[in-house]
Amino acid sequence: MKYTFLIADDESVEREGLSFLLTRRGYPIRILEAVNGEQALEIVSREPVDVLITDIRMPFMDGLELARRIRERDARMKILVCTAYGEFEYAQKAISSGVTAYLLKPVQREEFYEKIDQVLAWLDEEEKRSQPAAPDMEKIWYVLSHGYAMDDKARRALAAKGLAPDGARPVLMLVKFPGSEIESRVGEFEALLRPRVGGLWIMSNCRAMLLFEQTALLPDEALLAFGHEIQRSLKEGLGAMPRVLLSQPRNGAAGLTEGWRRLEAQGELRLYAAGSVILPDARQANEDERVLEQLNRLVHEAKRALERGDSPEAVSRLEELTGALRLIGDVSAMYVRYIAMEAVTALIQSGRDPSAVKPSMDEILSAHSTEQMADLIDRHAHYLADEARRGGEDAIETLLAAVHQRYNEPLTLDALARSVYMTPSYVSFLFRQRTGTTLIKYITEYRLSRAEEMLRQGGKSVTEVAQRVGYDNISYFGSLFKTRFGVSPAQYARGSKGAGEGKP
Repeated sequence: MKYTFLIADDESVEREGLSFLLTRRGYPIRILEAVNGEQALEIVSREPVDVLITDIRMPFMDGLELARRIRERDARMKILVCTAYGEFEYAQKAISSGVTAYLLKPVQREEFYEKIDQVLAWLDEEEKRSQPAAPDMEKIWYVLSHGYAMDDKARRALAAKGLAPDGARPVLMLVKFPGSEIESRVGEFEALLRPRVGGLWIMSNCRAMLLFEQTALLPDEALLAFGHEIQRSLKEGLGAMPRVLLSQPRNGAAGLTEGWRRLEAQGELRLYAAGSVILPDARQANEDERVLEQLNRLVHEAKRALERGDSPEAVSRLEELTGALRLIGDVSAMYVRYIAMEAVTALIQSGRDPSAVKPSMDEILSAHSTEQMADLIDRHAHYLADEARRGGEDAIETLLAAVHQRYNEPLTLDALARSVYMTPSYVSFLFRQRTGTTLIKYITEYRLSRAEEMLRQGGKSVTEVAQRVGYDNISYFGSLFKTRFGVSPAQYARGSKGAGEGKP
């Protein structure tokens, strides 16, 4: 057996079901089981486990606490969390617990196999990278960067390249592509950079680690310029603009391990805008507190607007949110993912098909740039705007029909808004957008036009006409009529009668 899987779930039927699916597929794995988080933690403390599949709600220790405690001692283990449908807060918390992926219960076979295939591919890739069949010097750099002590072989290899063991000052670089360019064009990528690097390692999630051999420490300005130069080369050679993180350990080869870890941590913990070139050692991070406070305010204003049915206001706030995300150059990945989950969850709950939840959460968890987060929120916001426009058009048609049929009844903005399940402010916005006037003015105009028609036809007193168009206060009706037509209702009736008598 090649890998060890541990299934942690307090329900035996769940453990047996997952074990059956894994066995049936014929994966090269060994399967262990635990009935709760404490037992699972005890198992991983005594023997190596490659993949943990854990439920969230378990006695003694839940799955998220289990994931957090395992991640503290083992950054390599792949952790898949199972959660019941609709428990969004768990997906949000799972981000900070270092989980690899999550599955919704009841687990769907195809989705389960897709996740397991992906996890096994990652494990195979990591195993392959741990035993590189690269040129001798690249192997030396690899083992030095992964915590192995410098032995005589490494010293001789460095000396053969004119690098004193204690004088080498390699530059480390993490390149993150916005799409799948690197995965589909590995050969072109290597051909472009191989002549310039001492080590080149393709990683998962559209990333590559590079090592450039140097003998002197470079100032930050020179390092940044170097990063931009490599970025331009990749843009010209592959047509893709990657984000670039780079570092030059001050203590040379001895600092490689810490340097790699710092770059990988920054790549996972923070999101960067398109075209960024970052020096984590000396980065001037955005004022996180101020930026995140702004993002938090916008998403909560959008949620309040959705709660009161004011879709235009919600879309407006979300447009501000996505605009801010696109401008941010360096921000906490965990918090932005949380903000994106808050926004998308609110949008979906406002009327979207609930089946849109899972793929959206998957996108958020796998996103590696602020632009991806913004694009995802935009897609949902545009859907809401389209739905609101269509729903608003139907609502206004309903209101116009109500006014035309019931103009003689007491009609108020609040009552009419309730009849179409909208807030008065939202109805006012939609009505003015459609007709160019307010709903109350439209009702008054329609009533007066019907009154004018009745007076012109004759046969009814001014009092009767006023009551038929919804006015019990005759003086108020008279004032409105005179303002609209320039004469009182009685004068208008006499004029219309006189005009009629004068006809042959």
